[in-house]
Amino acid sequence: MKTNISVFVRNETQYHIVKKYNITDIYTDQVSLAQKYPEIYYQIPRTNTKKSSLPNRLLVNNTGVMMKQQGKKEMIGDYFLNIANIATIKLFSQYVSKMTLSIEYPKDEINLLKEYASEIEVFLYGRVEVMLLKSHPIFTKNGYELKDNEGHFYPVRVEGEKHVHIFHYEPLNRLSDLVEYQREGITNFRIDFFDETPEEIEAILSQVTE
Repeated sequence: MKTNISVFVRNETQYHIVKKYNITDIYTDQVSLAQKYPEIYYQIPRTNTKKSSLPNRLLVNNTGVMMKQQGKKEMIGDYFLNIANIATIKLFSQYVSKMTLSIEYPKDEINLLKEYASEIEVFLYGRVEVMLLKSHPIFTKNGYELKDNEGHFYPVRVEGEKHVHIFHYEPLNRLSDLVEYQREGITNFRIDFFDETPEEIEAILSQVTE
């Protein structure tokens, strides 16, 4: 059974590393990267933004864009759609070629979706976005972190001049569960890279594509 790996990249260096491997689909949140390399799926911002010059391939995270772009763009559903049951898989499969399953979907229930394995992908590794602030006066540029009372640092990315994206303090890592998912008939998996070193990226991709 063939395993298909999709990878989210955040810069061109990561893109070129990923291209050396047998990767099914590549995603990014950098529109310039998607325009330069048309095979990449562009993750549409979750905030209001001008959508008149979108790339031809999209990673969509809301139903409005999904329905509006039906028949116009190639689309894959993002995990922000919170796909967690068969009903939503059947509904969204009318619009997208496949969709990333909700991050919270329990591993011990994945066998219930075996029939829809070709239409879903499981999030296997990556730093998950935990919050989006549409406006905040404190953050004005990239590079900030939030520190909680247990000493964990949450990376902060700023979109434009005010939209603040806060990511989890550590990557969600299900790499050790890959074989178990495969036994249940799952063939599509997603990996998101954030600030990993080239060596870390190579190690992860070697592990899942060997």
